[in-house]
Amino acid sequence: VTNHIDHGSSGINAEYGGSDSSEDSSSESSSSSSSDESEAPAPKRIDISDKYETKPTKPATKPASKPASKPASKPTSKPTSKPTSKPASKPDPPAQKTRQGSSSRVEVKREAPSTDEDSEAGKKPTQKRPKVTKREPLVTRDKLLSQRSNEDSADDSFSDDGEDGRAHSGTLAHCEEEERKLTKKERVVPIFPFKTKCKPTQFPESKVPFLDSHCHIDYLFVREQNYGSFASYIESKDFPKNFSGCVANFCDPPAWGKYQMYEEILEEDGVWGAFGLHPHNARMWNRQIEENLIRACSHPKCVAWGEMGLDYGKGYADTSPDVIEMQKDAFLIQIKHALRLKKPIVIHARGAEMDAFEILKEKVPKEHRIHFHCYTGIYNIARQMIDYFPNMFIGITGLVTYSTANDVREVSRKIPLDRLLIETDAPYMKPANANSVDQDSPKTASPAMGLWIAHKIAELRKVPLDDVLKQVRVNVRNMYGI
Repeated sequence: VTNHIDHGSSGINAEYGGSDSSEDSSSESSSSSSSDESEAPAPKRIDISDKYETKPTKPATKPASKPASKPASKPTSKPTSKPTSKPASKPDPPAQKTRQGSSSRVEVKREAPSTDEDSEAGKKPTQKRPKVTKREPLVTRDKLLSQRSNEDSADDSFSDDGEDGRAHSGTLAHCEEEERKLTKKERVVPIFPFKTKCKPTQFPESKVPFLDSHCHIDYLFVREQNYGSFASYIESKDFPKNFSGCVANFCDPPAWGKYQMYEEILEEDGVWGAFGLHPHNARMWNRQIEENLIRACSHPKCVAWGEMGLDYGKGYADTSPDVIEMQKDAFLIQIKHALRLKKPIVIHARGAEMDAFEILKEKVPKEHRIHFHCYTGIYNIARQMIDYFPNMFIGITGLVTYSTANDVREVSRKIPLDRLLIETDAPYMKPANANSVDQDSPKTASPAMGLWIAHKIAELRKVPLDDVLKQVRVNVRNMYGI
C-alpha cells in the first residue's frame, strides 16, 4: 500500500504513456501489446474526468475504500488513483474545449455578416449617392405655376387695385418711375454684393435684386453652428444671385448686452440692424436693458426699433394677466424711445392684433413708419390698420406657402402690393416650396428663401415675379430708407 501511494504519480504517468508502463504490464506480453494497453485506457480517462466534474465528492471517498487491493492487476483500481493525483488539472481540458468552441462560433458569426455587409455596401452607393451629392434641378417657372395651380384658387375678379377700388402704385411702370427718380446716393442697396455657389435653376428665375426685410442672423448662426462671417455663410450655402442683403433683427438681450455681437454682424456689407425687446422677454425688462437698447439703436446702421409688441398665442407665450401687463408696459416704454429717436418701429403681435392696433393709434403718430412683422391675422384688421397708418407695411413670411394658412394667403392676395414686405424671419418659418431645394437644413430658413415667398405672392396675385420684386424693393426703401 505504501509503495503504491508513494509512486502513484508514476503509475498515472504509465497509464498516459509514461516510462513506468513496464511495471504495470505482465512479463509475457510483448512490446506491441504494452503499447496497446497504453492506448486503451485513454477514452476511459476522459469518461472518468466527466464523471468527476459532475460528481466531485466521489473521488474523495474511493481512495479510503480499497486503494491497494490490486493496484496493477485490475483496471478498476486505476480510476481511483487518477482523481487523487490530479483532481485540479482534469477540469482544464473541458474548459479549453468550451473556449475553443465559443471562439469558433464567434468566428462563424463574424464571417457571415461580413459577406452580407459587403453585399449591402455594394448596393448602398447606387441607392443613396444621387441624393447626397446631386440635387434635382428645379423646373421652370411656368411648370411650377402649372403644378401648384390646384393648391388654391385665387379670385378671378381680383384686380391690381385695392378691394375698395382705389388705385395704388403696384404696377411695373410705377416701379420704374420711382427707380429713375433716385440719385446715386439714394441707391444704397447693393446689387449682387455676395459670392454664392448656387445654380440659377435652384431658385425662381429673376434678375431683380431683393432684400430680406426681417431675419435673425444671431439665431441662424447658432442653429447652423456658423462661427464665421455672414459673407462666408452665404458662400457655404445656396443663395440666389439676386440676393442683395437683409435687415437683421436683434430682440434677445444677450445680443445687444455685454458682448454686443451685433457689432460684428453689422460691419458686413448688405446687413442692417433693428433692435427691440421681444414680448417673450418682457419679464427681463429693467433699467440696464433699457440703456443697452438705447445704445444699440444709436448704431449708424440701425434702421428701426423692434421687434416689440404683444404675444397672446396659445402654446407660444404665457398669457396670464400679469405677463400681459408686463408686455404692455415694455411695449409702451419702447414706443416712447423709438419716437424720441425718430426710428421706424417693428411690431410683433400674435393673436393680439387689435390690442396692438389700439395702442398704436393712441401712442404713435399717423405718419410714422411701421412694419407689422409676420402678420397672421385676418384681412379686415390688416385693412383697417393700413387705412389708418398710410406708412404701415404688412410683413409676409414663409407661412404663405402652406395651404393651411388661409388668412395669410388672403392678405397677400388682397392687400395692395405697395404695402407688402417680404420677410423670411430666418431661421424660422421655412417656405414649403423650398424643401425640395435645401436638403442640408430641412427645418431651417435662410434669408435667401425670400425669393420663394415672392414667388408664391406672385402666383396668388397672378402677376409676374419681377413685378412683385421691384415693388417690394421700393417698399423696403420707403420703410427703412435703404
